[in-house]
Amino acid sequence: MNKSENIDKLAAALSKTQGGIEGAKKEQTNPFFNSQYSDLKSCWLAVRDHLVSNGLSITQLPGKIESTEAGRTISLETVLMHSSGQWISTEASLPVTKPDAHGCSSALTYLRRISLSAILSLTSEPDDDGNASIDTKSKDANTSVDPKVLKKHLKDISSSDTMPSLKEANIIAFKFARDDQDALSAILAAKNIRKESLKNAQS
Repeated sequence: MNKSENIDKLAAALSKTQGGIEGAKKEQTNPFFNSQYSDLKSCWLAVRDHLVSNGLSITQLPGKIESTEAGRTISLETVLMHSSGQWISTEASLPVTKPDAHGCSSALTYLRRISLSAILSLTSEPDDDGNASIDTKSKDANTSVDPKVLKKHLKDISSSDTMPSLKEANIIAFKFARDDQDALSAILAAKNIRKESLKNAQS
């Protein structure tokens, strides 16, 4: 996470905002996973008026598609700003195994929604609608990854004590997750958190 030198006014405004926000409505159904979720529009409708009334605004900036050992990923930076000029920002990334317009758009929409929910602590339901960013033809809805094995991989990532060991743990975890969108998202989140922690320890 990055931030301005001071965030006291932003923090006070965010506290008021969160006090008035209710959970986003689940108005969409994902037929591939047979699940309901709150789409990006529902999330914005739940927070927009509360943000404006407390002098807050959000902008979301897409990054480039990057090729890594684990495959192609696309990133999104979400910036929460206060009318005083104070701000905080966070960046998230997601695998894109279908590097076409539809796949990139789907991944960015997914990133926009989960990043918006995360930075405001907006209640969101479990969802899998970002699946259009992967090749659904190769995915069987009944073949999700073993949660116990995933937990072990996440622990390996979080306990990595060097950048090389983190890189190795991340590659192994990615190979395990294959095309499981939720697992890939969890692995990337764990990697980004640990990477930031290691950078801070070295500075």
